[in-house]
Amino acid sequence: MPSLKDFISEARKREYSKEELIPELLKKGYSQKEITLAFEGQNNFQDDLQNKKTLSFFEKIGKVFTPSFFQEVREQSILSSFLTFLLVGIVVLILSFLFSLLITSSYGLLRTSYPVSIFSTFSFVGIFILGIASTFIYSGISHFIVYLFKGQGKFIDTYNAITYSLVPFEILSIIPFIGMFSFIYSLVLSTYGLSEYHKISKGKAFTAAFIPVFIVFMVIITMAVILLYSLKGMF
Repeated sequence: MPSLKDFISEARKREYSKEELIPELLKKGYSQKEITLAFEGQNNFQDDLQNKKTLSFFEKIGKVFTPSFFQEVREQSILSSFLTFLLVGIVVLILSFLFSLLITSSYGLLRTSYPVSIFSTFSFVGIFILGIASTFIYSGISHFIVYLFKGQGKFIDTYNAITYSLVPFEILSIIPFIGMFSFIYSLVLSTYGLSEYHKISKGKAFTAAFIPVFIVFMVIITMAVILLYSLKGMF
């Protein structure tokens, strides 16, 4: 028979609110104190942390491609996810730069394309720095949406779910064509991570993961339209 805490957790996943659950639990014979402690336990993830594994860096890289990763790993800070994202990004950045040099040198274009290579290097670095900053912006927007959905976790949980989910996208981004679509899979992973950590439904978790992307997309479209109109006015 599931514990009261597990019962509440499952009910919250099915989108029952606290206000709906308390009267029903009182009818079942639970005391107000037991119910309060159970709900407090949902907000305090120390018990959950005890059931999670501590994985090494390479173990995380191997498992972060699967949704079950978030059932095994839950951390008390953002340090590990941030460093994982950072280290993977640095490796991808170096590999991308070396691949660019290989292509230009194989066609005898190394000298003639030297300024282009320098520009590409700064572009890679700029994109990488922007990527690091985006993890905080992305997580901030997602956590606000999770908060509106009455999620039970903390910002730490949101950041870790989002950032770990972006690691596969980082790795796969070096593969032509496939890399562009791998972000979709990262959205799927984010959905599982947010749902697991915040005890919300998959639908709400997907909304929290997708809306920041939608906002960025709309901003880009708006800027492109403004730019086109500006250029039209010039010519």
